[in-house]
Amino acid sequence: MPSRSLVLLLVACGGSNDPGFAGGGSQIEEREDTGTPGLQDVEGPGDFEASDVLVSCMERGEVGVENGDEPPEVEGGYSVAGEAVASDSWPVGTTIESSMCLWDQADDGTIGMIEYGNDFDSVAEQAWITGEDSAFTVWMELISEDSWDSGCVLQSLGVMTGSVNDDGDLDLRTAAVPVGIEGCDSHYDSFVGACWATAITSTPNGECEGP
Repeated sequence: MPSRSLVLLLVACGGSNDPGFAGGGSQIEEREDTGTPGLQDVEGPGDFEASDVLVSCMERGEVGVENGDEPPEVEGGYSVAGEAVASDSWPVGTTIESSMCLWDQADDGTIGMIEYGNDFDSVAEQAWITGEDSAFTVWMELISEDSWDSGCVLQSLGVMTGSVNDDGDLDLRTAAVPVGIEGCDSHYDSFVGACWATAITSTPNGECEGP
């Protein structure tokens, strides 16, 4: 079974890596009937917990929440490895291999995040970090573009919760739910509102910079 990315395997599961596969005329679709806010409605961590489908995905993936305004410093580059623990797309147990960069962690609770996966690269348009001591939660408003430049874009809400170990590794549980798509083949519409949750370890691999 191929390895996939930490946050956004979801779009790949219905398609292929053929550059000619994606590229329809789908418009951004928001699932208001499931209680999922559009990205323009997200202004902080509290808005994520207003999404019924994201909260459900977090429960399925056993993704908790670490509150507090003194989270640990987590900036840096990481190699990510783990597996899916709940999914509406690929099978549970699908392996995760990707790279992640966290940067610009600020006193106001904001942070930058980007993940480089197999099929899609995901960057946080906005992200916040909460927590205390070694435990933290990152709340992410994600934009993902496919790696073959077809113009297919996925918009998602994502959460990752975990702790910093003595060796600097991050032990994480993550959950992500797409809330909209744009420029993708119409069969991708079914992934709006789908759950993808993982259990992963992120190992430091050096400094990094955001886009």
